[in-house]
Amino acid sequence: MLNHTVSVTTTCQAEQSWNTPFGRIDSVTWFNDKIEVSGAVCTGKLALAFGGSHDHETFDNAFSITLNRPRDRPTLIANFITQDRSETLAIPQPTALHERLARLRALPLALFSILRETPAICAFLWSGDSTIGIAVRRRLQLIDNIAGPYLPATLFGASSSPRPSAPPAIILPIFNAYDDVVGLLSRFPQSVGIDHRLILVNDGSDDPRIAKLLTNFANANPETTILVSLRRNMGFIAAVNTGLDVARYETCGHVILLNSDTIPPDDWACRLLAPIHHDRKVATVTPMSSCAEILTVPGFARAELPELSQVIATDKVAQRLSSYVAVTHIPTGIGFCMAMNRSYLDRIGGFDHAFGRGYGEEVDWCQKAQQIGGKSVATANLFVAHRGGASFGAVEKAERIQAASAVITNRYPGYDQAVQDWFHADPLAAARLALTIAGLDDACQARTPVFLGHTLGGGAEIALQKEIDKALATGCPGMVVVRVGGLRLWRVEVITPESRQIGEAIDEDQVVALLSPLKRRQVIYSCGAGGASPAAVPKLLRRLISHHASFDMRIHDFFCISPSWNLLGSDGTYDGVPHDDTSDPAHSVPGNPPVTFLKWRALWEPLVEKAQEITVFSKSSATILAKAYPIAKHAIKVCPHTLGNIPGPITVGGTNIGVLGSIDHVKGGTVLMRLASHIAPRRLVILGEMDSRVCLSSPHIVHGGYQPDQITALARRYDIGLWLIPSICPETFSFATHEALSTELPVLSFDLGAQAEAVKAAPNGYVVTTKPHDIAALRDRIEAAFDAQKLIKFRSAS
Repeated sequence: MLNHTVSVTTTCQAEQSWNTPFGRIDSVTWFNDKIEVSGAVCTGKLALAFGGSHDHETFDNAFSITLNRPRDRPTLIANFITQDRSETLAIPQPTALHERLARLRALPLALFSILRETPAICAFLWSGDSTIGIAVRRRLQLIDNIAGPYLPATLFGASSSPRPSAPPAIILPIFNAYDDVVGLLSRFPQSVGIDHRLILVNDGSDDPRIAKLLTNFANANPETTILVSLRRNMGFIAAVNTGLDVARYETCGHVILLNSDTIPPDDWACRLLAPIHHDRKVATVTPMSSCAEILTVPGFARAELPELSQVIATDKVAQRLSSYVAVTHIPTGIGFCMAMNRSYLDRIGGFDHAFGRGYGEEVDWCQKAQQIGGKSVATANLFVAHRGGASFGAVEKAERIQAASAVITNRYPGYDQAVQDWFHADPLAAARLALTIAGLDDACQARTPVFLGHTLGGGAEIALQKEIDKALATGCPGMVVVRVGGLRLWRVEVITPESRQIGEAIDEDQVVALLSPLKRRQVIYSCGAGGASPAAVPKLLRRLISHHASFDMRIHDFFCISPSWNLLGSDGTYDGVPHDDTSDPAHSVPGNPPVTFLKWRALWEPLVEKAQEITVFSKSSATILAKAYPIAKHAIKVCPHTLGNIPGPITVGGTNIGVLGSIDHVKGGTVLMRLASHIAPRRLVILGEMDSRVCLSSPHIVHGGYQPDQITALARRYDIGLWLIPSICPETFSFATHEALSTELPVLSFDLGAQAEAVKAAPNGYVVTTKPHDIAALRDRIEAAFDAQKLIKFRSAS
């Protein structure tokens, strides 16, 4: 806890262009050997490096990354890169003195936090209830506590879109882009959904097909379409202002600007204009899009227009969002698809020609509207696809952004900070998450993966991250991870190749509603232990797989067999798979009413039966699962984890006993405490973290965390001659056992689970057949293993 509490945190932000921040670094937290970096990328990508050496790169809309901290304390370089330019932040590491001072300042708060949790800590020590322990660890910030925005209860709800009293003028400036224009106009009349006037402005297109296309369209729709052709290309501003002049002459209502590289859904115009009709102070309205700067929905390939079916699927969810969540103030409207209030147009006029051919003009107009009492809003009730970046080449675009930025900063000094503040708060985060999920189903060629995991880290999380990385690397456009153990009942994460979005859900109804657009989903149970409401896990899974979803299970623990996911009873021992008539409270969930062991099995049995594939990582786990659920035999697949970066052989001859991995009671902490006083002159050396309830005094050593490639050096440093795997429960795999066996030193474990399975199969493995509480027998077996190694060494020398 103290190491977390006293970490040093830095907050900073990247410079931004006139309209869009590159992104931000919310915090850089420096631990002893790790660095956590969190923030968001608005556009382009972020590269992180130490002193010029590449370390990590991300395209995230929002991200949280943990990096290994170099020993020589180099400066952390954050480089925000877009197609046109980049901005660099240099973040120096805190000095050793800075860190010591931070520890001193944090000590009173740490002591107060521990004192406040004393009653809960005592309850945990007395009862051994893992739920209490997890809650205490979370409050003390000892486990993953990353939080996303809360998903409001009013996320979904009916909203009305009144029809305008006067037909709006839709101004469509066009310069070449023949294929885009064909696609847009082919479904334009029916997609608008209301009476309107379409003003086509041919901005001097030099593609001869454009003039013919627009003429034919205008002739086919004479009552709604006005065609204006400019002799030469004048740029976006001049084309829009020409359209505005026509709209004023035609005495139309409000005005909508629409780019030719867009795909609007059906009935879009009424929804875009709705906020203006509800609030006369609304000057502009902009929808969400696949490419719209601060209003972008991640998960779309920004360089390409998505398929119409994906646009429609995303927009269906947009229509379900309540106006309470969907409509919010933004620092500026965005001109790719922007409704403009006619009353403000009459007072302000068109765009300022000081911005040349384009860029910055809508920011200037929105700021002028704000000065006379108007406001710009976004509506997440509408999703309009947009390609973006098609008007200018990269060089000209960069030049125009730079010139426009100077004008905007000079005219409106507070604008840049307003954009940064809005981007940091992101009031549309919940809506953005819902829309990203909506777009996944149509984007996926196969079923969309929906994982159920936890927030406790460990081997299950490592395996889940590998599965996610593999799916993304093989072309999966995105997936959802629903987690237990967050700040609320559920945490929903949406992961795409360029983003990771997080939302905290209050109940399972909200999760089900969020995932309802995923008609073709593959639900994968990874690990559900550690939540505040254990029985909610199988209940949610049953709802998620009820609509023609495929379902698979990964057995990283035995939570599906018992709430005691390591199968230990109240006495802290393992006595095999619990019997149906067990009354042991460890195998039930307290509450009103309580979930008995039989009820627990009744919740899980339909899931196990439904599973098409149940992956276990050892034959031992397969045996345990099949005994608990005979119906699962046909679906069980034994697939051991792939081992990488394992240590090599170590010369026999050390005198101390090594223990790999984090240690608590379940992992053998009590065994080690009792063994410690019976093995002199040998010492126990723990390569891993120790639970606070496990106390080992000198001469025994607790080294702390390690990496697999450090094991060989650490074993030599501490004169380790034998490894002990002290777990008192059946492991489902045990990386520590395989790491220990690869050193070719003797490895001892109790006759339990996957660890014993691996030890029995290895020439340097020794199984302790007595119970874990028999310390004398364990000590004798350890000494016998040491003696056997001495004999092998002697024979080799001879």
